Amino acid sequence: GKQEFRVAPVPTRVKDTTAAGDVFAAGFLYGFTNGCSPEECGRFGAILASDVISRYGSEVSNEALKQIQRT
Repeated sequence: GKQEFRVAPVPTRVKDTTAAGDVFAAGFLYGFTNGCSPEECGRFGAILASDVISRYGSEVSNEALKQIQRT
């Protein structure tokens, strides 16, 4: 059946929304390819997207990448 998941936004001050969707997808797919739950995949996407929109440009910070990396 169909399931729906809601992902809580990560509070941030928006400066530039360039690449927000692409970066969300990258975080989601990172989680998916590492066997994470859909909820966790969405959380990864939200973490990265909130990071990229908090500054100008389309680069994700190393700090945000470290937040989603699984050891």
